[in-house]
Amino acid sequence: NWHDQCADLCAGTGTIARAIIKNKTDRMRDSEAAFRTTWIADKYAYPLQIASIAVTNMEAMNIPLNIFQSDVFAVHSKDRIEIKSPVDGSGIEEEIPEFGAIVSNLPFVEYNKIAADETEYINKYRQRIKDDTGIEFTLGKTDLYNYLPFKLHELLKIGGRLGIVLSNSWLGPEIGKRFFDALQFYYEVHEVVISNSGRWFENADVVATLLVLQKKELSVPDQKLVINFWMIHKDLKQISLDEKETIISSIVLGE
Repeated sequence: NWHDQCADLCAGTGTIARAIIKNKTDRMRDSEAAFRTTWIADKYAYPLQIASIAVTNMEAMNIPLNIFQSDVFAVHSKDRIEIKSPVDGSGIEEEIPEFGAIVSNLPFVEYNKIAADETEYINKYRQRIKDDTGIEFTLGKTDLYNYLPFKLHELLKIGGRLGIVLSNSWLGPEIGKRFFDALQFYYEVHEVVISNSGRWFENADVVATLLVLQKKELSVPDQKLVINFWMIHKDLKQISLDEKETIISSIVLGE
C-alpha cells in the first residue's frame, strides 16, 4: 500500500529514504503525500543532515520532512517529535505512527564494538526473545543487527512489511540459526536474497543479504510457509536497468 506510512529508521545518508519517496511519488502521483507518509531517522546528526539534502527536491521545498534524530531502539509509536517547518523554521509537533513498511540497511556493529549506550537495549531484547520463543542469544556472539528486527516489530502494523539489508554473518554460525529461528516467531519470512558476486556496497566490510518479512502476531512458526531464496550472480553495478526490474518483479511476485 503506497499510501501507508513508511520509514527508514537507520537512514544513514538517505539513499533508501530517497528511493521510498521516489517510488511513492511515481505511484501516488502526489509528491506532498509521498513526503508526508515517509519517516526518516538516524542515531547521529551528521548522516541526517546529508539525508535531508538527499531527499529534498524542488517539489518539496515547502513540505515539512518527517525527519528526526533518535537511536532506533528509542523510537516508539505514538511518541511525539518536533520537526521543522521549511518555510520559517518553526517547530511542528507530529506523532510517530504505526508503519505499514520499514526499509533499512541495518548498521553492522560487531559484538565487541557495541557502544555502552546500546547494551541496556540489547539485554532487554535478548531477555524478551528468550521469554517469547525459548531461544537464547549468546552474549558475546551476537552483533547489533541481530536485535534490531525484534525492535522494529513493535513499530509495524500487523501485516506490515520489513525489508532489511544486513550482514551475511547470520548464514553460518549457530547464532545465525537461532536468529533465523527466532525471527519466524515474529514474522513470516517471505524472501531471502544473497550475493554470489561479492559485496553490494564498496564502503562496507561485509557481504550483505536482504530479508523481506511480514509482521504477524507472536506465534510458533508455520512449517508449511514457503520461503523464497534468491542468489544474485552478477555485480550490482553490472546489472542493466531491465535486469534490475526483472529481479525486483521476481522477488516481489515470488516467482
